[in-house]
Amino acid sequence: AAGILDINLAEKQISSKEEVIKVMNDVKPGEYGAFFHIGEAKVSSAADQVIAIANRIKLPTFAHEESLARKGMLAVYGPSWLVLGKQCAETMDKVLKGVAPADIPIQIPKKIEFIINLGTARTLGINIPEEALRSADKFFE
Repeated sequence: AAGILDINLAEKQISSKEEVIKVMNDVKPGEYGAFFHIGEAKVSSAADQVIAIANRIKLPTFAHEESLARKGMLAVYGPSWLVLGKQCAETMDKVLKGVAPADIPIQIPKKIEFIINLGTARTLGINIPEEALRSADKFFE
């Protein structure tokens, strides 16, 4: 999909939290257009440092989880963990009532959220388009 959208991806191999921080510290302002966190544990464990470095060098950051927008990533697009938890509980209720797991259809999250951190947008000097603001589910400062 990146090729269709004319996006150049730069993949960085990391094996520790310390490597995440080193890779981020080596990024030069303007070297990349954005940072996307795919939910990998080593990056998550360094989230505070990644966000601080990215915001310092004006690198927009995106992720999949609301807590990362609360910490200062620019935007999040991902499942509502609250709604997903309720879905899991409903599925477990069926199993506990005797429905065979194989008889329960595979599900996708019922709610995907788009969250914007407006404070981070200001820090980065980014004006969020009206259309994006209207489509956001939540905002943080």
